[in-house]
Amino acid sequence: MIIHELIFLIKKFTSFRSGLFTPDEAFEYIVQMQIAKFEDPIMKCVDMVVSELLSIIHEATNKVRFDLLLKVKIFI
Repeated sequence: MIIHELIFLIKKFTSFRSGLFTPDEAFEYIVQMQIAKFEDPIMKCVDMVVSELLSIIHEATNKVRFDLLLKVKIFI
């Protein structure tokens, strides 16, 4: 599928002249399409990482508070 799109874009951007290299516009368009395909999964992954980091921070702060309370009770 992507090969056919690339061939079409190369023909579109080069018109009648043919060259050895892929035109920049065609290459950039294909790369932008590929990046767009991964945008949703990347955002889901980032959200999952952020929520996991927040839960780790929450657990760590609770442990620190609990340890401080134990130290205060020992001294009282």
